[in-house]
Amino acid sequence: MRERPGLGTVSSIVVISVAIDVMLPRLPTPAPWVCSWSEVATGIEGSTLLGGRVGVGTALFALVIGPAVAGGLRLVRWFPGRG
Repeated sequence: MRERPGLGTVSSIVVISVAIDVMLPRLPTPAPWVCSWSEVATGIEGSTLLGGRVGVGTALFALVIGPAVAGGLRLVRWFPGRG
């Protein structure tokens, strides 16, 4: 698009980042099983609401994506000079 960011874009970035920094320590952390099961449920529900079919692949992806991303994040933190 090659448009220069304006004052609104820059101020929005600043406000959102400050709000995240302020609110993140105050938010409760749910149990890990709550996150994983809610992600699986919303992923499967979302695909059916959009007209998709739910099969073995959908369920397998919903169950495996969380641990795969967590393992990838651990791997990135393992490399020196990153994270």
